[in-house]
Amino acid sequence: MSVAPPPRRHIFFRIPIALILGVGLSGLTLIAAISVMWVSLGIAQQNTVDLLQDKARNLINTIENRVRAQLEPAEDQVTALAFLWSQEKETFDDLSRLERDLKRSMVALPQVNGTAISFADGRLLLVSKDGSVERSASDDPAMKAAMALARTETRAYWGPPIWQPELQQTIVNVRYPIRRRGEFIGFIGTAVSTEALSQFLQGLDVKGWTPFILYDRDYVLATPYFDPSIMKLDRGNPLPRLNIGIDPILANIWTPDRSTISTINLGPRGEASEVKTPKGSTIFLWRELNGFGDKPWVIGTYIDSALASPEVARLEIALGLGLAIVLVAVAAGLWVARLIGRPVRELAKAAESVRDLDFDAIGPAGRSRIRELDEASDAFNQMLAGLRWFETYVPQTLVRRLLTLGDRSQVPSEGRIITVLFTDIQGFTALSERLGATETAALLNHHFTIVNTAVDQEQGTVDKYIGDSVMAYWGAPVAQPDHAARACRAVRAIASAIAADNVDRIARGEAPLNMRIGLHTGPVIAGNIGSSGRINYTVVGDTVNTANRLEHLGKELFPDLEVCTLASAATVEAAGKGFNFVAAGQHQLRGREGIIAVYRLIN
Repeated sequence: MSVAPPPRRHIFFRIPIALILGVGLSGLTLIAAISVMWVSLGIAQQNTVDLLQDKARNLINTIENRVRAQLEPAEDQVTALAFLWSQEKETFDDLSRLERDLKRSMVALPQVNGTAISFADGRLLLVSKDGSVERSASDDPAMKAAMALARTETRAYWGPPIWQPELQQTIVNVRYPIRRRGEFIGFIGTAVSTEALSQFLQGLDVKGWTPFILYDRDYVLATPYFDPSIMKLDRGNPLPRLNIGIDPILANIWTPDRSTISTINLGPRGEASEVKTPKGSTIFLWRELNGFGDKPWVIGTYIDSALASPEVARLEIALGLGLAIVLVAVAAGLWVARLIGRPVRELAKAAESVRDLDFDAIGPAGRSRIRELDEASDAFNQMLAGLRWFETYVPQTLVRRLLTLGDRSQVPSEGRIITVLFTDIQGFTALSERLGATETAALLNHHFTIVNTAVDQEQGTVDKYIGDSVMAYWGAPVAQPDHAARACRAVRAIASAIAADNVDRIARGEAPLNMRIGLHTGPVIAGNIGSSGRINYTVVGDTVNTANRLEHLGKELFPDLEVCTLASAATVEAAGKGFNFVAAGQHQLRGREGIIAVYRLIN
């Protein structure tokens, strides 16, 4: 008992296996790789940011500490001398003693260009770095203003940068008021030139970074590119402005569209920013430094963004390598998907050809490096070999038509009105006795090919071969309203092919074949008939017997015709117009009761 397969559920869309495998493999690889990269790069980025921030702070702290180390000893010097002199009993008239004290104090301070005592009465004692001494008196208004300021101070203080004509340099100076027993004597001051500060910055070991010191944000106090020859400094213009071209890169530090680097924190008085220019971008780090004048100093450094940090470059390289690995992994996933999908797709295409019984269009399935697919290909090839043997014994056209009906439960045995054809080679028994087995088989195969071709062209079904006879029918399993007309057209095609074949046989010196054909239209039982082990779709009934008897009657009535086709009145009526039928009389067929009208189909 056969069990019909369950009906297939309709699927609105189907996804190719290559797409599933490609998306699956590549997607999982991508997710895993991105997850690892996300975590790794997140940690690496945080480490990089921490390293950058530490480096930035260290750079600014180094510059600040070095500036203080450069300037604070001068402040300590004047503080110590002023305190020393305020405790002595000697008068300040002994300038030689004061001169010796000033010279001794400058020995340990190479950054100091000179130290001077300005007295309240206008006298000046100046000892320069080279050991020269100047004693003079002055009523310069600037000196008087400086003296008035000194009277109000009680500790060391830094004055604004001033142009020093004697040194032809701009200096920053620290001063301390001198008092003894409450009496204001004057002030002591020591000078550090801005040129010395620039030379000091040149000696800082900050590879790739350019340090600078600004005064009141808009004036250059010190820079490694300091060149007095292009500055044109004087008493009214002691410091160059940022925009005069000393350092074109530094001139962009206060650009309004600069972007703050929030990951680098230099404190409330500092900033890290990036400035983009047509030639690239620059990172600026700076911090305000107070206590060295009435205006704040800005100490800082800058660098080209591309050279800002090797850690950033390594992070970018790691990111690029990670992305490259992801792309390679995705490509590998797609390649594997294609490697698996292609043979599966080929097997599916070959299975479609098997479904359509188009075995000629199927080639052997190729080998695969994937074991399961290779085993499936081998099994398919073996199945195909078996099916090709199977098609030799099973009529393909019949199976194709049965397939259009669906499963076996939809092919019940039922009554049908069909047209049945029987053919026979006249005198074949005697002919086969003269031929050998091989020649007889070759003759039959050739003859059956002629008959089958004509039947197939009219979508008929060859039911069976009985010796040299062929049984075929039209109208089952698929209904064909014009089944009789199809059968008649097939007969005419057979007759034409036999005539042409006989011409060739005569040309080869062989005897021509005479053929008898019987046609009858009527009711039959059509369906699956047979045992549980072997079953055939066939037709049975008196209609089949009648067609066979008409074929035998042709041998008796027209023994000399090359092709004699006898049809019943039922076939003539069902065939309709377009065919040339000639009445062959009323006959009683062997094994049947009653008389039937017989007609001969003329080609």
